[in-house]
Amino acid sequence: FGLIADGITVFVWYLDFLPTTPLLFGFMITALLLYLTRYAKVVKDRYVVSDYRYAVALGIMQSLSFLPGVSRFGSTYAVGRFCGYSGDISFATSFLIQFPLLIAAFFKGIVTVR
Repeated sequence: FGLIADGITVFVWYLDFLPTTPLLFGFMITALLLYLTRYAKVVKDRYVVSDYRYAVALGIMQSLSFLPGVSRFGSTYAVGRFCGYSGDISFATSFLIQFPLLIAAFFKGIVTVR
């Protein structure tokens, strides 16, 4: 699951084809996504590892969050809510798929400092 979501993100990052947008535009996208979560209905109260559509949606949203101002954590949380998961499950999933990227950024920073 995490390999699919993070794999799509790394693929888009590697190709680097996203346009540059103003920072305010990214903030507005994040605000709109988080506002719309209040209308999301909770359908699934358990996390399903085999939900590949959810993994692809998370990977695509995580990739779009490379635009300036778009919160990666907030946008993946919103996707979880739109896919019908509860707030707790969406929060935990967003944190867990961020973790490998945070570790990679940490090691990249250490290598760069040397």
